[in-house]
This record gives sequence, structure tokens and C-alpha cells, in this order.
Amino acid sequence: MIDISTDGENTHGGSPSVASDRATAKGVDVINALGIGSSVKRDELNLLVRPQPVKNFPQDGFVYLVPDFAGYANAIKEKMGAETGTRIPGALITPDLRIRAVIQTVEKGSIEGVWQLGGDATTKRGDRVIWGYFYASPNDITWGDQNNPDIFVKVWFDISGRIDVNYFHVSVPNIEVSSTKGNYSPLLSTTSMGTRYVRHSFNTDGSQQGSSEPTQDTSAISKAVSRSAGASIAIAESAKINTVEKGLILGKMGTGGSGSPSRGDRVRWGYYYADPSEVSWGDPNNPDVFYKIWFDVSGRIDVNFFHVSVPDIEVYSQMLELSANNPLTELFKSVTSTATRYIRHEYLASDNVEGFIQDALTGTPLANALVNVSQRGNKIKEVFSGQDGRYRLSLPEGEYTLEISLAGYISATVIINVARGENLTVTGLRQVPQANAGNGTVAGIISNAFNGQPVENIAISVRKGINTKTGTIISQTATQSNGSYSIDLAGGNYTLELASSGYLTTYLEVVCVGGRVVSNQNTSITPIINAGEIRIVLNWGEKPDDLDSHLLTPNIQGKGYHLYYNSTGDKLSAPFSLLDVDDTSSYGPETITIYTLQPGIYRYAIHNFSAAYDGDQATVPITSSSAKVEVYASTGLVKSYKVPSTGVGRCWEVFSLNGTTGEITTINRISPTEPCEQVSN
Repeated sequence: MIDISTDGENTHGGSPSVASDRATAKGVDVINALGIGSSVKRDELNLLVRPQPVKNFPQDGFVYLVPDFAGYANAIKEKMGAETGTRIPGALITPDLRIRAVIQTVEKGSIEGVWQLGGDATTKRGDRVIWGYFYASPNDITWGDQNNPDIFVKVWFDISGRIDVNYFHVSVPNIEVSSTKGNYSPLLSTTSMGTRYVRHSFNTDGSQQGSSEPTQDTSAISKAVSRSAGASIAIAESAKINTVEKGLILGKMGTGGSGSPSRGDRVRWGYYYADPSEVSWGDPNNPDVFYKIWFDVSGRIDVNFFHVSVPDIEVYSQMLELSANNPLTELFKSVTSTATRYIRHEYLASDNVEGFIQDALTGTPLANALVNVSQRGNKIKEVFSGQDGRYRLSLPEGEYTLEISLAGYISATVIINVARGENLTVTGLRQVPQANAGNGTVAGIISNAFNGQPVENIAISVRKGINTKTGTIISQTATQSNGSYSIDLAGGNYTLELASSGYLTTYLEVVCVGGRVVSNQNTSITPIINAGEIRIVLNWGEKPDDLDSHLLTPNIQGKGYHLYYNSTGDKLSAPFSLLDVDDTSSYGPETITIYTLQPGIYRYAIHNFSAAYDGDQATVPITSSSAKVEVYASTGLVKSYKVPSTGVGRCWEVFSLNGTTGEITTINRISPTEPCEQVSN
């Protein structure tokens, strides 16, 4: 191994890489380049390194820039420590300042973030700035990549002598960050999606302190419009910096990077800075706002902006079709500031929310119903239902209120919660005609999800609207000894809260039609379960008669298991899961409990057994079953799913479950294939 120290000047004639080529020809495996001083030409040093392409300090084949010979000596120590396995974790960015990031991954727990230096510069005013980022190694996790920053870092050496180490959280998992100056104790903090900014300050009087700021997730949203098949899609972004000295100036784009993690996502990142000809603190290596554009494998695109500077910054993004130079969306504008350090512009691959509206009496789809979407009292958008009664929306994660109205019908309110990266099926709305606005009766039976038996003395609280879990209670009652209930209400849509000692609270959405009794509005309630257990409960409507739950387990003691009506499992031995209840005569419940989670991936699906037994023409499709799946832990309801209203097949693939972490991944699609086909065949 050879270390080449150079001022970057070519005084020998010919290419500066000639010496490296000669050394390689003689059998030298690795050549690193350490540049000293601010005038070093990094591009020249890049040519010296072997092997190509240039990697990171202290990995093989790196370029490392230091301000002086003290930094050079420390860099040599760092490199030797890495080679001998004695290197102190973190990155030494000056002779007496070390920073570190530990990423808390789902896949492997705590892993060391790898430091990537971005730049080192001195402003015209005399301040110094060093910036870069930490990333997860692709050797540790599938989304790790040298060009996929997980946390940006900007270190500001003020002319007064104060040092600020600024961390800007980019990734999903929490990240533990630390800054150590000299022999002082390290400053420790944790960044997260809720705390995206942390600052560690070292003052001229020797004091030091860390601070963090809760982050409000502010986002704008758009969806891609139809485009030519195979068309190339791009995101254009820009920034304007609102300076005290010159007012609003156009931010200049700094060099970033792009990468393709092994999972199949793509990422592009960079930053904008103030032109040094405009303001004294501007410099190509003094980022004012970082950006990271994430092209998810699902098709979703996130444009993330991270505010670094003091003045407010206007940030913009737009989706373009490159081949036709055609804007596919409007130009989005947001403002970042020291109070709003994080902005996300989210572009969805397709509509991620779907609902269905029908007449409560006839079941006829209702066209041209107006769906107003609001969030925290602010109107977001509006759409109309189509001739098939369906409406579709593109919405980022969050809670929304849908106000659905149509001439001649009672307006209805629906509360929805959109999870990031998931498709949501909204409860099918049975809209009541105005002619039936008077009092009617809602009736049904509440059964025990664990054994299918009726439950008495379940307290029922009624609220107006669908999925309304808080707010004014307009009526109360309780179930009878046979589990039945009956409530007189004005025509409309309601949510029933079901609660009782020894049971986990659950909710049932019902419709009341004036002048009529709407019966068989049934559901189940589960007894409290033990810590570590997972219970999956299926309920559905009158038709089809028989829906079956299926659970595929990971390998347990060398064998994978398939739980269903003909193989119900075992509580105390492998697979440590049991089909508690199998219902074959409408409504449910059908319940599976995982008593001891095992490492690996579980998959849960619903099979339309009636269609397989009687034929598809003899019963209704699973998409018309009003099926609902609820997943419970000891703390209560964890996840709830409504069957999609579109799709072809007898199988509803609902979710997968990581037995190690407990993480649930939504699938929520209708399919003719696994895991149901092995039963239907």
C-alpha cells in the first residue's frame, strides 16, 4: 500500500496518474491519496487512487482531504486503526472533533453509519464549514448504499470560535448521533422522523450542549397523470433563499449523487447554496438546504427537503415526462425555515384510496356523489363518484375527513387514516335517502371472537359518522343475554363503540334507515390476550356463506405450517398458533391466534370457500363480502383491513407479519394465487 501526499500540482509533466499506473504494474494493490490544505484539487487526487472507482475513507482506494498536517497525522492514525481493527467508531473530521451515527435498523438492529465527506470550505467572511453524511452499508441491509444518505451533517466553525454540529435526519429508522470534542464527554442525541434536527454546540468558554427540535411533517401531494408507455419520468427541483442582504436569490445547485440500493429503489440527492457573489457567507461547500429524492420500488416518489440555513428558503418540485418535456403535475412550492426544517413533496404512483357508494335501500351504485376531503378543518380536494359508485383519491399519510353528499340523500362523514406506502379501501358507504331520514332501528348480534358464542352486557356507545371513534356520544345501550342489541336512531350512518371488562374495545359501522329495521349488523369482540400474542379476527356479511382464514408460518423447527379449517394448528407446540373459530354460515367470526411468534415471515389470507365449493356463479365474489380483518395485540387493535372492492379471484391476500420484529406489511389485494390456491385446488 502506498500513500501519496501532494499539493495537487502537476509539475512532472504528463498525467499525474502515471506514478499510480507504474505502482499498480509493479504489484501494488491499493493507493490512497491524502490532500492537505484548501487549495487541493480533488479531481487530481481522484486520478491517483487505485483501485478505481474512488471509495470512502478509511476504506481501500480513498481520497481524504485535511486542512493541515495535524489533520494528516490523525488521518493516518484513523487509516491504520481501520486496517488493524483498532479504529475508534465514528469519523474524525478535525484533529479534535469526532462525530458518529448508529442506525437502528429493523433488519439487523444497531449498525454503524459509514461517513462520507461532502466538502470542506471557508467562506469569504472567514467561517469554516465541513459537511457530509452517514449512510447504512449495503453489506448490512438491502436499502443501504453509498449514495443513499441516512443523515446529513453540517459542521459550522463560526468566526467567533463556536462550533455547531448539525444533524438532519433523512432515514426511516431512529439514529443515535454523538459528537466528541477533545477530551470532553460526548454529546448524545437521537434523531427520528419526529425529531429530524439535532444540534451539538461547543462554545468558546468550554461549555457544550445538545438540543433537538420536534419536526412537523409538512407535505404537499400530487399524482402522476397518464403518460406514454415506457416514458422516462423525472423530478425537477429548485430553491430560492430569502437573504437579509439581497432579498430572494436563486439557490445554486451543489454536487450530490445518485444510487440504486439492492432492494430496487433509486435515490438522488444534493443541496442548494447561496451564491458567494451575492452574500458573504455563500459558498459551494456551504449547503443551505439538502434534498433527497426517493424513488420507491412501489412507484411512490418522495422529494424531501432539509432546511440548514438561517434565512427562509422557498423549495419547489415538479414531475416531468422527459421524452416530451411535458410537466405531469403542477409546480409545488413550500417554505422551509428554522421552524419548519423538513418538507416532503410526495408523488404517488397511482390512487391509493378507493371507496364505494351505494343506495342503502336498493344497493344500487350512486354516481356523481361529491366527496370533499379535508384535514384539520382545511379542504384538501374534491372528487365525484363514477357510474359504478366508486371514487379514487391520492393522499399522503395522515388522517382525513370525507364529507359525502348527493342530492336526495343524507350527507355522511367518513374518517380515514392513510398509512404511508399502503392502499386503503374505505368502508362501502350505504347512503340513506332523504325520504328515510326519520327514526329507524339498527339491530344485530355481538359474539365472542375467541369461541363464536354470543356476549351479553357489552356496552354500546353510538357516534354519528363512519369510523368516528371520538366525540359526542348520542345514544347508549348494551347487549342482551343472547348477544343481541337494538337501537332506535335517525336515518344515517353511525359508528358503535363496543366495550366491556375483560374484552378489547372494538368498533362497528352501521346504517340506519328511517321507518325500517336494518338487522344482522353483526360483529365480534375479542377477550384480552396475553403480551406477545397476536389475534387475527375475520368478520363479514351475509354472503358468501363461507370465508376461510389461512395463515402460512415461517419455518418452525425445520418445517413451515399452513393453518386453515383442515389443519388448525396447536397452541403449545409447533406451530404455536391455532385456528380458534371456524365459521361456515355467514358473518363470522373466524379467528386465528398466534400464541408464540417465531422468527421469520407469516402470511395471512382469506379464501372464498363458497365460490370454490358452489362455483363462482352461485355466490357473490369476495369483493362484495363486506369482509373486515382486525389484528389485535395485548394493547388493543393494531391494524384493520377492509376487503378491496375491485379485483378478480377467490383469494384476498391481506398482510405479512415479521415474527421477529412484529412489523406488519400490508398486501391487501385480490388474487387467484398463493396462499389460497393450494386449498382451492
